Amino acid sequence: MEGSGREEPDSEDVARGLFYPELVYYGLNKANLCERGREMMDFWKDLATIATPLVLGGGFYFAWRQFDAMRRTRMAELIMSLCDRWDSTALEEARQELNKIGAADQVKEEIIKADKDNSENLYPLVRIGNFYDSVGILVHEGFLDKDIAYELMGTAFETYYGLYSGILRDSDYKDFFKCFKELDGIFTKIKAGHSKTKARSA
Repeated sequence: MEGSGREEPDSEDVARGLFYPELVYYGLNKANLCERGREMMDFWKDLATIATPLVLGGGFYFAWRQFDAMRRTRMAELIMSLCDRWDSTALEEARQELNKIGAADQVKEEIIKADKDNSENLYPLVRIGNFYDSVGILVHEGFLDKDIAYELMGTAFETYYGLYSGILRDSDYKDFFKCFKELDGIFTKIKAGHSKTKARSA
């Protein structure tokens, strides 16, 4: 076209991109760009689908590990506290008093007498029972693992449960040391399980 100051490109030039290259490039590659965009979107969707459960699972795992570590730390502190209490002067004197009496029927008589007389002698007589009653509560509520409790104090428990057995069987004291009695049931089952394991391995 004359007077326009610009030569119109023929079809071959346009095809080669010699004129208006940016328009030709855009026109030829628009479909490709859209397709690549869809592919990238699909890729990120697939990646998110795979990664999300992995991230959540990893988060739950580390949270559980942290909770388990805290639980073990608290239990270790509780065990140390129980050991300190068992070794205290008050409980040592209480054990000596019970060992001196030495028989379940006599322990029962001493407790009933001190209870009726509202005597201060009652306190050292029941301290060991109160200790095991507290341990029973901790085990029952899940603060102390029952197997750890048995390994820690099972042997001594049998001795003192035997000394308290008279008062524990008395109907007038049926509500006396409830958790102490429940703990005996738990320890008895654990001991029976250990016996079966030893029998199978023999």
